[in-house]
Amino acid sequence: MELNKITFYNILSNLVSLKNVFLIGVSGGIDSMVLLHLFLECNINFVVAHVNFNFRNQDSILDENFIRNFCIKYNIKFHIYNCRLNLLKNTNSIQILARKIRYNWFNNLILKYKYNFVVLGHHLDDSIETFFINLLRGTGIKGLLGIDYYYNYVLRPLYCFSRNDIFLYAKNVKLKWREDSSNYSNNYLRNRIRHNVIPVLKSYSSDFYKIFFNTFDMLYQENYFINKTLYIYYKYITIYYNNYNNNLFWKINLIKLLNLIPIDFFLRKIFYNYGFSNIRVLKYFLNSSNSGKSIYSKNYRLIKYFKYLILCRINKLDNKIIKLENLTQQITFPFRLKFIKSNYIDSKALVSIDFDNIVFPLYIRKIINGDYFYPLGMYGKKKVNKYLKDEHISKLEREYIWLLINGDYSVIWIINKRLDNRFKISLNTINVLNIYSY
Repeated sequence: MELNKITFYNILSNLVSLKNVFLIGVSGGIDSMVLLHLFLECNINFVVAHVNFNFRNQDSILDENFIRNFCIKYNIKFHIYNCRLNLLKNTNSIQILARKIRYNWFNNLILKYKYNFVVLGHHLDDSIETFFINLLRGTGIKGLLGIDYYYNYVLRPLYCFSRNDIFLYAKNVKLKWREDSSNYSNNYLRNRIRHNVIPVLKSYSSDFYKIFFNTFDMLYQENYFINKTLYIYYKYITIYYNNYNNNLFWKINLIKLLNLIPIDFFLRKIFYNYGFSNIRVLKYFLNSSNSGKSIYSKNYRLIKYFKYLILCRINKLDNKIIKLENLTQQITFPFRLKFIKSNYIDSKALVSIDFDNIVFPLYIRKIINGDYFYPLGMYGKKKVNKYLKDEHISKLEREYIWLLINGDYSVIWIINKRLDNRFKISLNTINVLNIYSY
């Protein structure tokens, strides 16, 4: 397929509209300049973003000026971020850091100016090089997919074109660009693959690019099928799942989990994204006889409790007390809650209570020893911990339960569990407080 104005526009046609604004990341190299030229030719609404890391001294300044002058000439809105990183001995580390800074800046621009997409100039050769990089590091199907054409708000419309296709387009339209001398250095793994591995493979097949493009397509389909199928298994092993405000609490049936075959595959798919990547350690932990023990990743805790497994986010704000001064305030931690006064019970609410029994300010906090309440539908009062124990809620699970407390320090609601009888709706209720999740 030839790279030209028509084929390029067809790739983006479903996303082009008067409302959508594309933020193009432009380095000044041939890939991003071709991308920029195609957007101009197709008359698509866009702006330019360039990061100058000052890696190459005067050349970096010339890159920035080249892009600035191009944008001024064609009346293109542009953003330039100028920063200086300390060059590390490990050249791969500096590349990773630069990439993180670049994407964070793009994200900030998206949020600040309400742009719809970030567009980057990655192409088929980039995907093939990424395939081999991940293969050498060890990976599953996802790592062999190359570079995503469209992920979240990031677009790569040149994904199906080779480096040579892009060069021919630039030559045909007499486009100018800046050469990055680091592309010729073998200090980077990507460059070593580009210069030493790819040319050898190309010599074995005239359909090199077609073969890889078709392979990526098949891998995408297989990965899609696996993820859809995994959802069924997630439901199968799940006893309870709650992820309010990214405050994860996932209770898993350990017996069902350990019976999945092949177990290494499922453990990797389920727990890798939570930072548990050592399958050998994970299997030893799951098969141990120690109940109540935990292992930790950077942000998550995995707790083994008899026949159950609990995966939860480590939250340094667990001991925080949230104060609700009035109904205009919305709660974002530990749950996303909003409070609306009404004259009727709303079936969509998590709970409805008698507003006239409320004393402000309200509080949301963890359970304290000695807390008691009057469970709705039961007679008399009961300690909160005793009630939860009678409901077969383990001591570990109780660590993740929160209470809504009245201004007089009485318990209104064990959140998402049980309302206190003193705050229920009755025939005498005039004003109702509906509490919603949002």
